[in-house]
Amino acid sequence: MIAVGECGLDSSDKPNSKELKKQVHVFEEQLRIAKRQHLPVVIHCRGDKKIKNMCRDSLTNFLEEDHPIHWHCFNGDTEEYRQCKTMFPNGKFGISPFLLMDNKYPGYRATVCEMKLEDLVLETDSPYLKPQGHHEASPELLKEIIWKLASMFDVHSGGKAR
Repeated sequence: MIAVGECGLDSSDKPNSKELKKQVHVFEEQLRIAKRQHLPVVIHCRGDKKIKNMCRDSLTNFLEEDHPIHWHCFNGDTEEYRQCKTMFPNGKFGISPFLLMDNKYPGYRATVCEMKLEDLVLETDSPYLKPQGHHEASPELLKEIIWKLASMFDVHSGGKAR
């Protein structure tokens, strides 16, 4: 194994309290394995503020602050990004090409623009690799997407996006 995950908490299917309790138990067992085996953790956390707080609480209860964390498909706001970086300063944040669609996801793009370039990981899984003008999603479009994303970043402003 090279990492533990994608694991975490998800309330997308509106789990009842018993189901959520089971999710927390399984997640915390996965965190124990990651800590014992010194493996990075790939986090999947979807839901309201309560779910995200529960996820971060489990992480801080089981892992040291220098533990490698990859926040998969991060879609939080700037405050959540700062909270995660405070708890796990070495954390990386997976972003999707959705930020290229500023007219559809303006809040997402604004958040990514506040993040440090060295904190970002481009999520390259389809079906999200579909830049404007393309009808099909494909990893073959990665080069075009990277160029579009790179054009958003100004290296003279500390690596933040514009």
